[in-house]
Amino acid sequence: MNFITKTFGINVKKWRNIRGLRQEDLADLLSIHANTVGRIERGEHFCKPETIDKIARVLQIKPSDLFMTNSKNFFLILPDWVITIQDTLHVSS
Repeated sequence: MNFITKTFGINVKKWRNIRGLRQEDLADLLSIHANTVGRIERGEHFCKPETIDKIARVLQIKPSDLFMTNSKNFFLILPDWVITIQDTLHVSS
């Protein structure tokens, strides 16, 4: 596996988790098998450009975000459950 494939996989997993999706959920949204999502996230499989675009749309990010290292965006976007807890506790982020 190369650096780009590994970085891409790590970012898919991070963004999937930020969005509160399981591998199975992402697979359903992409119309692919859940095992393929796992292989992508482990850096064992790389996607066609069309699939990269679809992943980005599903995760509500730019395709380039899937290739970034140490992206500050991971720390700026809170999962929905964190926002719900903050709203319940009236905590500001």
